[in-house]
Amino acid sequence: MQAGILILALGVAVLTGCQSSSLPAESESLARLNAQGRAAHDQRRLNEASEAYSKLLRADVPRPPTLAELELIHRCCPLIRRHADEFFPLEDFVALLHPRRPWIGFHLFWDDDVDFPEDNDPTDHEVVWIEYDSARREPVSVATYFHGRLITAPVAAGKRPVVACEWGKHGSVPYGPDGKLVETAGLERNWKRLHEQGTRLPRHPLARGWPQRFVGDFGDYVRLDLEEDPWPRLERKRFWLVTPWANAALNQHFLPYCFAPKTEWPPE
Repeated sequence: MQAGILILALGVAVLTGCQSSSLPAESESLARLNAQGRAAHDQRRLNEASEAYSKLLRADVPRPPTLAELELIHRCCPLIRRHADEFFPLEDFVALLHPRRPWIGFHLFWDDDVDFPEDNDPTDHEVVWIEYDSARREPVSVATYFHGRLITAPVAAGKRPVVACEWGKHGSVPYGPDGKLVETAGLERNWKRLHEQGTRLPRHPLARGWPQRFVGDFGDYVRLDLEEDPWPRLERKRFWLVTPWANAALNQHFLPYCFAPKTEWPPE
């Protein structure tokens, strides 16, 4: 595995041939460019957003991870659990290492969200952040993006994080060191609505063939029996960079399609 990582790291370095800019990433001009890109992106003005993102990344150039950083990304890469009847496949998976803070952002792009066929986003963007101990070089906590709020949990020593992705909507919830989901109330609310009322726009033309409700009970909703290790995806596609500018990097380096921009990093 280490030899494979070394070859990949060298290959990425040769292909990019760049170093990080000496400009401080927190500078006002960079933050302003990022804010401009995000504002346009939120309104789906992708040409305008991409122009700002491109300027931002030319000023503060992302770099490929080193061998040691790739090993860290592998150690922190979360295992993903999903329902056996999940309708939408996981299309893309991207790892972004923050250059100054001890966080790695793992961005998941599902084929769609069962409630939003009409939002003009061809994927459902979800985020899992892993905090690591800089001295021990291993994960210590996980934070997930669950329908607009952060959910956090510690990671057991020597273990990789494990994250649940709910049926149809893909809200991400960590498993704690005891192997149990750390949040169930939000999941239960979503299950109740999907079970009793069904999906938001079941008759929308773009939702043809989609499931219209979750038929099982709540126990079935949180019975997430399929576990995937996304690391082979990362090795194969080399979807990794070191940068603080998550949405810009996703737009400029990885995804040739529109996606919903999300919170880039947990708050300091």
